[in-house]
Amino acid sequence: MKRFLLSWFVILVILMTILAACVPQAATQPAPSTPVPSTPTSIPPATTLEPTSNAPELGVQLNEMKDLQVQFLHPWTGEMLDELVSMVDEFNQTNEWGIHVIMSAPGSAAMVSSKVWEGIANDQPANILAASPSFLLTIHEKTGLSINLDSYINSTSYGLSKDEIADFVPLYWDEDNADGKRFGVPAQRSALFLIYNSTWANELGFATAPRTADELRTQLCAANASFRENADPVDDGLGGWLINTEAATMLGWLRSFGVEPYDGENFRFSSAASAAAFEYLVDLKLDSCAWTGKPSKDVEYFTNRQALAITSWLQDLGGLESALKRNNSSDQWTVIPFPGADQQTVVTAGVSYGILHKTPAEDLAAWLFIRWLSQPTQQARLLKANPTLPVSAQVMPHNGSPAALPQWKAAVELDEYFVSPPAAADWQVVGPVLEDAGWQLLRAEMTTAQIPTLLTELDTLAEDLAERHP
Repeated sequence: MKRFLLSWFVILVILMTILAACVPQAATQPAPSTPVPSTPTSIPPATTLEPTSNAPELGVQLNEMKDLQVQFLHPWTGEMLDELVSMVDEFNQTNEWGIHVIMSAPGSAAMVSSKVWEGIANDQPANILAASPSFLLTIHEKTGLSINLDSYINSTSYGLSKDEIADFVPLYWDEDNADGKRFGVPAQRSALFLIYNSTWANELGFATAPRTADELRTQLCAANASFRENADPVDDGLGGWLINTEAATMLGWLRSFGVEPYDGENFRFSSAASAAAFEYLVDLKLDSCAWTGKPSKDVEYFTNRQALAITSWLQDLGGLESALKRNNSSDQWTVIPFPGADQQTVVTAGVSYGILHKTPAEDLAAWLFIRWLSQPTQQARLLKANPTLPVSAQVMPHNGSPAALPQWKAAVELDEYFVSPPAAADWQVVGPVLEDAGWQLLRAEMTTAQIPTLLTELDTLAEDLAERHP
C-alpha cells in the first residue's frame, strides 16, 4: 500500500533521535522579533518577600544556600535576554540567601534541548530550565530529574499563596500539571493567529472578518479571483491564504473543527472531524484559495497584497507592522482565530520554569529564583521586553502602552478561543509527525480521496513513535 505520510528520511531522523536519546525537538517556539516600541508604563509594585525560616519539610538550612551557585538555562535572545541579564544581576545582589544565579542562553529552544541532554550525560545538568511543558515532561519520563514542584509551591515558608496561584491564567497553570504532579511554572506564552488584511477584504466587498470556515473560504477565493481577472496568468494562484504547515498551525485547524487528538494517554487523529478539517484545507489548495510560497517571504507576500491571510505568532506582529510602513502601505489589518464549522481556535505555546534535581539546597535555591521571577513585577518586565501573552491576571492591564499595536491588544483579548498543545511528553515526537502530515496534505498531488489513508498513517506513526519515546 502506498504510504502518504513521512519520508523515510524523516522517519529515520526521528527514530535515531529517540533510540540514541539525543536531542528531542522542543515544541515550536518562535524566535522573538524586535519588540513593539512602547513608552514607559506603570507595573505592579514589587512584592517584598518575607524573610524565610528553615523549612524542615524541605530538609535545607538557610546557611547551606550562602554563596551557592545555580545554573539557569533558557532559549531567549534579543531584548528579552538583555532584560534577563539585568534581572539576574539584581537577584544576585539583593536576595537574602546569598544565592548566585549563573545564566546560559544558547539562543533557541533546540539548543536548550541539546544543552540539557549534554549536561545530563555529563552529570552536570542545569538547575533551572525554561522549556516547553512537554519537554519538561520528557525529562521527567526519561530521567526522573524534573522535580515535582508541589512541595515548594505549597511550602508554608517558601511557597506561593492561594492568591498568587489563582493569579496565573488557569490555561497556562494547568498545562504544567501531569498525572497529578506539577513540573513547571508558566514563564512565557505566545499564540498563533491568522493575520487578515481588512482593507483589502473591504475592497473585495466584505465588511467584517470571517468567523467560520465557510466565510473564510469565500473571502480567500474572492482574493484569488481578483488575480485571475488580469491578463497575467503567472499570478493566477495568488491571493488566498499563504499555506503554513507547522505543527501549531495544523493543530489549530484540527481544534477549530472540533478535533481533540489526545485523550490523556494516546494520540488519535482518524475521525470524521479530522477528515473534514483536512478536506477543507485540500479544497482550499485545489481551488487556488490557498497557495504555497517561500516561508521566509510571508510578510512580503502580505504587504504586497499577494495573500489576504497569513499565519503569524504574536511576538512577530511588530515586525509585520514595520514591514507595512516600509512598503508605504496604508492597509489596515487584524488578527483572527482559526475558524472552523462552528467554533474558533487560537493555539498557544511557550515555556515554563522547571527544576532539574541536584541537591536539596540547590533545588530550593532554584525554586527561590523561580518564585522571584514569577512575581508580577518581574513578569511585567519580561513582557515589556518581548510582548507575548500575560501569564497572570495582575500583569494583564500592563500588556502594552498607548503606543502599542492595537492588533497586539486585540490578540490578547481573544483569550476565550485559546487552547494549549497536548500536555504530554509524546508531543515532542507527535508534533513533528503532524507537521509532516500537513506538508503531505497540502502538496500539489494530494486529493481528498487520499485523506483517510493519510490519517491512518498519522495514527500509526504517532503510536509507533510514542511507544519508543521518551
